[in-house]
Amino acid sequence: MRTDPSPLRAVGCGACLAGGGGRSAEVSHGCATFAAMPKVEISNAVRADHEEVRTILLDAFAGAPLGVEIHVKARRPRVTWRAICNALDCYPPNWSGAGANYHWFTTRKDLERVATRERHGPVERVVSPAGFSGRAYSGVPRIANVAPGTAYLVTLHMPSDTAHAGPYPALRKYPGLKTAPPIPVGCWREELFAVAAHEAFHIQQFATGARVSEIDAEKAALAALAAWREPPISAVGSRDPVPLRLF
Repeated sequence: MRTDPSPLRAVGCGACLAGGGGRSAEVSHGCATFAAMPKVEISNAVRADHEEVRTILLDAFAGAPLGVEIHVKARRPRVTWRAICNALDCYPPNWSGAGANYHWFTTRKDLERVATRERHGPVERVVSPAGFSGRAYSGVPRIANVAPGTAYLVTLHMPSDTAHAGPYPALRKYPGLKTAPPIPVGCWREELFAVAAHEAFHIQQFATGARVSEIDAEKAALAALAAWREPPISAVGSRDPVPLRLF
């Protein structure tokens, strides 16, 4: 996902911002020193092994421009409440899904104000899986807390507990883009890599001045994930034959 056009703080000189070089390269200028390997900051709320997460992200950002910093934040499962309702005169209007009509609220208290025993089914607690998402910035937002010399910031969200990711296998599909390719993922590691590779491609677009394209970023993520699987990584997670889900 591309960044919004909010004002950004200029960091480093023109040569630094241009980037380039391999993962082990280092470029020094009077304004700052940039290391090619991105800096990765992972929230303590992320319960997955931090070294494993860091390795996945460095693989996804291999060959990235200089001065990239990645912040990984935790996302908890979404809890909502629903009750079956087939009354046409109810307010607020109910939602259709799974062969029935429901009232759906973010809190049980709000739902119980509408759902009565006489006209509605029992109140149900629904837990939705915590998903993955990312955003790449063509610079550094003013409020960001980054290391000196950072030229580009990427923020990623992942489940606080990877047990709440999935189910897998699944198809990631960028919402609203019909021509974007679906990306098959077999475990949370592959999904994290795909999201990170998408944002890494945006950083390349920013650094080279190319047109920012979500479709091109999805195509790049699909190709990067396919290459990352060869040879297959160890402990790739469950691949039980469950129905594919669309994002």
